[in-house]
Amino acid sequence: MLSQELEHSLNEAFRQARLKRHEFMTVEHLLLALLDNDEVERVLKGCGADVDRLRADGFDSVRLDLDDPDSVRTGFEEALALTGGRLYGLFNNGAWGLPG
Repeated sequence: MLSQELEHSLNEAFRQARLKRHEFMTVEHLLLALLDNDEVERVLKGCGADVDRLRADGFDSVRLDLDDPDSVRTGFEEALALTGGRLYGLFNNGAWGLPG
């Protein structure tokens, strides 16, 4: 059985994924939803996380098809454009997700 707070966070993560027309709910959606949980915020701050910055920055995603080299190249170029060419890291979580 899920706690009421966790259930609320999961529902919010799914809602945000749908609003952004993302095909899957990812751990990034869940992290942003969990930031509204006081207990999670306390734990993250205790670990040194800048919760206000996490909230403000959010995250951007780029749609691509891992089986299509042109799509991967275009996605990379979009990521570079989103960061003004100052891309520190690019992570692919395409191996797992939940339909949103």
